[in-house]
Formats: sequence, structure tokens, C-alpha cells
Amino acid sequence: MIQLELLWQLQKHYLELNKLERKLKNLNKKDEIEELKVKIHQYEYDLENKKTRLEVNNMKINRYNSKVNQLKYEVKEIEDKLYSGKIRDIKQLTYMENENKKIKEEIEKIETEIILLMDEVDNLKGEIDEVEKTYDELKRNLKQTITENENLIQRVEADIKKEKEIIKEISADIDENSLKKFYTLLKNKGKAVVEIEGDKCTGCYMAVPLSILSKLKYSNSITYCDNCGRILYYKKQEE
Repeated sequence: MIQLELLWQLQKHYLELNKLERKLKNLNKKDEIEELKVKIHQYEYDLENKKTRLEVNNMKINRYNSKVNQLKYEVKEIEDKLYSGKIRDIKQLTYMENENKKIKEEIEKIETEIILLMDEVDNLKGEIDEVEKTYDELKRNLKQTITENENLIQRVEADIKKEKEIIKEISADIDENSLKKFYTLLKNKGKAVVEIEGDKCTGCYMAVPLSILSKLKYSNSITYCDNCGRILYYKKQEE
């Protein structure tokens, strides 16, 4: 393959390499992954908070139930004495009746609190189920995002490696002076070899003299743009 064609191929693979390297840089979904991690942390906190409240409420219900059982036992003892017929002192009977009434009122108050707590427990269980579903879904999304991102990165890295190998192979067939000039232009201009469209250099979009156009059409020699200094390439197969 002639030197000019090799330089053109080298330029194309460098452009592809640059595109892949930019793609690799943009593939890193660090912000998306961090956002998912923040959400997961928030749901973890919410879940832990709701579970703690559920545990506390269940403990309260158990404590209140124990208290109610104790008070009911006290009511039974009072009522057994009241209806035994053994106590005849009016003051004592009145005191016991009042005490019995107070205890029953306390029982009713505690049982009302138990009902409210049980309603809250049911609501919390429902909320916990919903939060756990969302939490599990977010964790799956995070794992999937990380896996997909890693797979994409691996594929692009493999393509980058392939392009570098091709560049190395092409470079080996180009003479040292041309290669040195190519890399100087690549570094300074971004593109070392540019195609001619019509009579324009696509590097600087200035008209190329007819003498140079003719030379490019009928010669394989390396020719530079008089304006931007880039290597000019003419696709002879399009003639």
C-alpha cells in the first residue's frame, strides 16, 4: 500500500480511537450510580425508622396488654369482695365501688390506646412493605447499572485496544519521516491528513490550486496544503 494511503488509513483509525476514548470517558455513570446510592441510603434510613417504630409500638401493646390483665385481675378481686356479702361498711363499699370504676375507666382508656396502636402497626406494616419493594428495586437497578456500565466499558476498552493494534501495524509500514510529520500535524492540528472535497481542503476549507489537484489525481506523492500545512488526500476511486 502506498504511503499516502497508509497515512489516510492511519488518520481514520486515530479518529476512531479518539471517538472511542471520548465514549469511554462519557460511559462512566458515576453521577447516576451515586444518585442511586443516595436514594438507597434514604430508603434504608426510612425502613429502619419504620421498623423501629413498629417494634416500639409492639412493645407498648404488649406492655398495655399486661397492664390491662393486671387491672382486670384487680377488678375481679374488688368485685369478688363487693359481692361476697362480707363487707358491710358503707364507706368501705363506696370506696371499693369508686376504685372499681376508676380501674375500669383506666382499662377502657388503655384498650382504646391499644386499638390506636394496632391501627398504627397495621399502617406501618403496609408502609414497610412498600418501602422494602422500592428499596429492593433500587438495589437491583444499582446492580444492573453498575454491571451494564462495566460491560460497556470493557467492550469499549477492547475496541480501543484493537484500534491501537491496528495503528501500530499501519505505522510500521510508514517511513520514519512521513510518520514523524504525521504525528507533528496530529498534535498541532488535530488532523494530519484531510480529504479534498471539490477543490477545497477540508482542514482549512481554502481552495486548493489546480496544479496541486492535478498532482494529487495522477500522483501518489505526499502533498501538503499551502494554507494549513496538512497532508492532502484525494479519493481517486470516486473519479
